[in-house]
Amino acid sequence: MVESYRPNEDQGRERPYQEKTKADWRAEFERNYRSYYKGDFDRPNEDGTCTRVCAYELILDPLDQVERHSLLTVFALRAGQSGYKQALGPLVLPNVGYRDREGSRPLTAVQFFFEKPASPAGETTSQTGAIR
Repeated sequence: MVESYRPNEDQGRERPYQEKTKADWRAEFERNYRSYYKGDFDRPNEDGTCTRVCAYELILDPLDQVERHSLLTVFALRAGQSGYKQALGPLVLPNVGYRDREGSRPLTAVQFFFEKPASPAGETTSQTGAIR
């Protein structure tokens, strides 16, 4: 774990700062994207072990570039940063609903399927030092 110092702007003095661990990134991802989580299942592997596969669904306006970036791109980058690996290709379902009452702004659902990273025994978060 790398430690450095950053100024505490509230009090004008320095305080210890620790970079996030893999466990921190994973906990943050799971907390921030909890509402998009749809479920999971265990996929058996050839060696007899199981891999947990998690499903997430994002619903967005495909015509809105900002929403596409903030939802799709940032979501996928944060998942990778958190140690998730793509288990299946994304599933795109167009016209799942409408943003407006007139039906002129169709929404698209995009489903992602990720292999959930295993938490190594004894892995801790930098904030609490709690073992995950």
